[in-house]
Amino acid sequence: VMVDTMKISNNAEKVSTPGKKQVWRITRNSDGKSEGDYIALWDERPDQLDELFMFHPVYTYINKTVKDFTARPILQPIFENGKRVYELPKLQEIKAYKNEQIEALWDEYKRILNPEQYPVDLSQKTYDQKLASIAEIREEVRIKSEQLAKENAK
Repeated sequence: VMVDTMKISNNAEKVSTPGKKQVWRITRNSDGKSEGDYIALWDERPDQLDELFMFHPVYTYINKTVKDFTARPILQPIFENGKRVYELPKLQEIKAYKNEQIEALWDEYKRILNPEQYPVDLSQKTYDQKLASIAEIREEVRIKSEQLAKENAK
C-alpha cells in the first residue's frame, strides 16, 4: 500500500509533490518540438484533451495553453507483482530514441552557455493536491504546537 508523503521546506523548489504520478512528454503536432514535460496524477489523461494548460509549479504566472499536441507517457512499469513486464530495448532503439528526444528540444535548451531551463509543469489537479497537503500538514503542526504549549505551561 502506497502512502503519500511530502517533504516541506522553506525553499518552494524543494517541496516535494505527493501522490502517484505519471510524467507526460508534450510535443507539438505541427513540428514535433517539445512544449515540456507535464507531471499529472496517475489517473489523469492529458492525451485525451484538446487543449492543455501548463504552468510552472513554483512560478505559476509562467504558463501557457497548448493545442494540437501529443502527450506521451514517460514512466513505464518495469516490474509488476515481482515479475519484469518491461521489454528491454535494443541498443539501436535506445540511440534512435535519444536522438529523437534531442531533436525535439528547442535550441535554447541545448546550448552550452546559459541554457534555458526545460519546462516541467504540474497539472492543476496535482498542484491542488500539493497545496491541500501543505495546508493539512500546517494544521497538524499548529495543533501539535498548541498542545505542546499547553503541556509546557502546566
